[in-house]
Amino acid sequence: MRVTAFTPSIARRLKSLCRRLGISDVFVERPSDVSIIAVLGNGALDAQALTAVCSSLNHNSIVALVKPSETRLAAVKYIRILSEQYRKAKSFLFIIDQERDELSSLKDELHSEVKKHFEVINGKWTDRWMKCTCRLGDKVLTLWLVINGLDEFSWRRHSIEDHMLKAAMSIGIRVEGDDPKVVWEALSEEDKHKVFARLIRSKSLVMEAFPQHVNALQSLIS
Repeated sequence: MRVTAFTPSIARRLKSLCRRLGISDVFVERPSDVSIIAVLGNGALDAQALTAVCSSLNHNSIVALVKPSETRLAAVKYIRILSEQYRKAKSFLFIIDQERDELSSLKDELHSEVKKHFEVINGKWTDRWMKCTCRLGDKVLTLWLVINGLDEFSWRRHSIEDHMLKAAMSIGIRVEGDDPKVVWEALSEEDKHKVFARLIRSKSLVMEAFPQHVNALQSLIS
């Protein structure tokens, strides 16, 4: 899979990341069409992580990444905005950090926020993701809601850094601390590069570290 970005600042970051990793062909500057629009409810690391995940999946689909100015639940409305702006787009992915929220409560809040903007035809949570079918006027779209975090870690909060640190530990990088954001930031730039470099070469590592993201993307392109 390849990626593009509708948010200029994200586009610059991803082009730079792909160039450093030697996968410049993964980033598409001006795509004629996109298969999936991914709305990111948190920071830029989500976009970089998702680029690494997409690069490991063998498919020609293009994922367009969008980082709204509003974050977390407030970013959900941009799914509707983008759905109306790109009439041909029918596959969407929304990604959000769990942070310190209770997982069950965040699931309920996220589902309720989606129902403010769409008629939800069906959908059921499984662990940290939900696939739902939604209607907006005469348009029916498929939406995957993904909550970042790995339950195997008993950290004080859960975020996209859980997944990056899972990959880091799997390749032998030592991590210490109880806050994944702080721990990831404390890693050297060399170690961070090693994590990204290994992810783009190892589909098995991607599947191990990003189970809900891989599940969502594979479903959306199937």
